[in-house]
Amino acid sequence: MSQSATRAIRAKCLDCSENFKSVAYCPAFECALWPWRFGCGPKSAAHRHGAHVTDPKRMPGGDVDLDELPTSPRDYEPGDPT
Repeated sequence: MSQSATRAIRAKCLDCSENFKSVAYCPAFECALWPWRFGCGPKSAAHRHGAHVTDPKRMPGGDVDLDELPTSPRDYEPGDPT
């Protein structure tokens, strides 16, 4: 995917969500753009932010208070009580 396409996806995700943290912990797993929400491909996102960011089963659900989650998804431990 071209860099401009991934940037456009990132911009759309930021438009749909409130901020970076909302995009990082986006609960819209069924969205076709979800794997690309960091503005890069899923493999790059896993390398930069941790493998759990590309696996919906390891991400917190939509009912979690974002204020209780770490700012960086890299600091999020899947299975943390939140």
